[in-house]
Amino acid sequence: MIKRSINWSFMFNIKDWFYSFVLNITKRWKYLFWLWGLLFLTYFYLGGSTATIPRTLLLITGLVFSITICLSGKLHNKVFLSILFSGGLFVILTPVLDVPDETAHYSRALYISEAHLYLPKKSSEFRVSKDAVEAEKVFKKPLIHSGLDKVKTSSKTARYPKFLATNASSFIPYLPQVFGLTISKILGLSVLSSIILGRLCNLLAYALLIRLAIKKAKGKELLFASLGMLPMSVYLASSFSTDSMVNGFLFLIIALFCEYVQKDKVSLLDILLFATLCLIMTTMKLPYVLLVGLLLFIPKKKLPDRYTYVFITGLILLVGILSFFWLRLSSNINMNQVTSDVNPVEKIKYTIGHMNEFSRMIVQEWVNLIPNKLPSLFTFGWLTYGLGNLLWFYLIFISCVIFMIPQYNPLPKISKYGTFLVGVGITFGILMTAYLMWGKVNEIAIQGVQGRYFTGVILLLGLTFNSIKLFVPVYPTLSPEEEEKRDTFILFIALVFIMMSVVLTVLQYYGFKI
Repeated sequence: MIKRSINWSFMFNIKDWFYSFVLNITKRWKYLFWLWGLLFLTYFYLGGSTATIPRTLLLITGLVFSITICLSGKLHNKVFLSILFSGGLFVILTPVLDVPDETAHYSRALYISEAHLYLPKKSSEFRVSKDAVEAEKVFKKPLIHSGLDKVKTSSKTARYPKFLATNASSFIPYLPQVFGLTISKILGLSVLSSIILGRLCNLLAYALLIRLAIKKAKGKELLFASLGMLPMSVYLASSFSTDSMVNGFLFLIIALFCEYVQKDKVSLLDILLFATLCLIMTTMKLPYVLLVGLLLFIPKKKLPDRYTYVFITGLILLVGILSFFWLRLSSNINMNQVTSDVNPVEKIKYTIGHMNEFSRMIVQEWVNLIPNKLPSLFTFGWLTYGLGNLLWFYLIFISCVIFMIPQYNPLPKISKYGTFLVGVGITFGILMTAYLMWGKVNEIAIQGVQGRYFTGVILLLGLTFNSIKLFVPVYPTLSPEEEEKRDTFILFIALVFIMMSVVLTVLQYYGFKI
C-alpha cells in the first residue's frame, strides 16, 4: 500500500502567513482607519453623489487595499503584491481601450499574436484580427457593460491601420500581452476574456520587473518601490500599453547600475548584459538608449583593468550605431504612414533659420517641465479625467522620498554625476524627438509630450539629489521592527494615491458626479 506524502511544511507556512496577516490587522488598525476614511473623503472631494454611491465597488476597493496594507514579508514581495492587487482593480474597472493609445497597442498585440514581428509596408497588409474592430465598437464602455463576453475571439482579419502608430516599438514590449491573447485564442475564449488576460499578463510582467529591480537596488529600495508604485505606472501596466515594459526595463537597468557600483569588481559579462538591455530599450523608447552612458561612470577601481573603458566605449558606439539604424527603420514608417507632414531634415533646416525663437521655446519647455507635465501623470483615460489638486500632495510625498529618505550604500560622486548627465540627456532627447518627429516643419513648438515619459528621469534624479546627509551625516541603524514600520508607512502613502486613482475611475464610469 502506497502512502501519500503530505507537504506539512507548506501547510505550516500557510498557517504562519495567515497568523501574521491577522496579527498585522491588529497592529495596523490605524492605517486601516485612515485608509477607509480617505477612501470616502476622496469620493466626496471628487464630486461623488450621496444619492447614488457605488457601494459595492467602493467596498471591494477598500477591502483590496486593506488586505494589501496588512501583508507581511520583504519589501520587494510586498510591492509586487501591492502592484498586482491594486492593478487588478484597474484591469477590471478601466473601460474598453480607455488608456492612452490603447487602440493602437491592442491591435498591435493582436497583429504580433498572428506571428508578425514587425509592421507591414504595403497598404493591403494593414489588417489585424476582427477582435480590434469589435472592441472599438464599444470604445470607452465599462467591460461589464460592453457585451464582449458574448463575442468569441476571431481568426478573421479586417483592415485596421491604427496599429501603425506603434512604429517606434519592436515586438518585445508586447510579449506579455501577446501571451495573454494567445492563451485566450487557444482556449476559444471571448474577446472580453482576451482583453482581461492580456492586461493581466502585462501587469504581471511589470510587477515582476519592479520586484527584481528593488532586489537589485540594495540600500535604495524605498526610492524604487515608491516610484514603481506611481499610480499612472500601475494604471498603464493594467492595460495593453507598452509603457509598463518600458518602465519595468528602465527600473531594472538603473538598478543594475546601482548594483554594479557597489560590487567589488564588475565583470565584462556584467557590462555586456547592461549594454544588451540598453539596446533592447532602444527598440521600446529610443531616448532611453542614453542609459548605456552610465557605464562610463562606474568607478575605475570597480573595473577589471584600465582597458575596460575601451571595451565600454566600443559597446556604447555599437549600441549607438544600431540605435541609428532602428531610428531610420521606424521613422521611415512614421513619415510614410503615420504623420505624413513630418520631415525631420527640413525641420532642422527651418529651426536653424529661426534659432532665436527655438532657443526661447526650449528654455521655456525646461522651466515648465514640472508644472506642465506633472499633471498628466495624474490624468487618466485618454487624458480626460484626473485627480486635480490632489496631485500636489503626491509631489510633496515623492519629494520627501527623493530628498530626505536615507539611501544606504549611496552612489559614489562620479556615479551621481553620471545619473544627472544621463537624466538631462534623456530629457533633452524626449523633447527633441517630439519636436522633430511629431510637429510640422514650420512649427516651433513641442507637442504631445506627457509626464509618463519621464518616469525613468525622475528615478535617475532621485539617485542624484538625495540630500539627507546634509542633515543627518551618519545614518542611524534601524532594527528589523523599525525598518518594517518605516516601509509600511511609505507603502501606505503610495497605496493611498493608487486608491485615489481607483476611486476616481469608479466615480468616472460607475458613479454619479454632482
